[in-house]
Amino acid sequence: MIQTTVVPDRIALVSAAIALVGVVSSGYAQRLVEPSWVAERVAEPDVVVLHVGTQSGYTNGHLPNAQLITVADMSAPESLPRPNQALADSAELRFEIGDVDSIAAKLASLGISEDSEIVLYGEPDQPLPSTTRVAFALSYVGLGDNVRLLNGGMDAWMASGYEVSNTVPADPSAASLRLTPQEDLIADA
Repeated sequence: MIQTTVVPDRIALVSAAIALVGVVSSGYAQRLVEPSWVAERVAEPDVVVLHVGTQSGYTNGHLPNAQLITVADMSAPESLPRPNQALADSAELRFEIGDVDSIAAKLASLGISEDSEIVLYGEPDQPLPSTTRVAFALSYVGLGDNVRLLNGGMDAWMASGYEVSNTVPADPSAASLRLTPQEDLIADA
């Protein structure tokens, strides 16, 4: 009798793990907000809506007042895949959390302070793990209690009949932001 072993795709396995950690273990399932909740608050000064995705996806349309953030903004530059290099071709770690000072600078440039209510959503073709990856990074830097996830993402927003914008909001005033890393959330070698 011949036995075969099925080896799960590494990317799918990593994506599933990130989604599981981000949504279940960190309690984000309890932080889901509906499109109506976001629509009522999107113009409030302490609410920062972040479009998790790509520049082209953001340019194609985003929630009103949303600003773009990418997984790369929250990752260590040396941990990102090099162009034309498949994940399986490298033994390097991928998407390590970036250094806290770089993350703080990015978040402050988006107008995020310790008091901000941060709403994350992914663009229609962006996988959920990208959004939960950003949510996890925000938890790591101490902002986890401030994070909300738009239930159903941009698809749910549009299905609810809310407007999609192509207007880039004015750059917010840089906020003062002091982060408190939650070192216990990440294991290292």
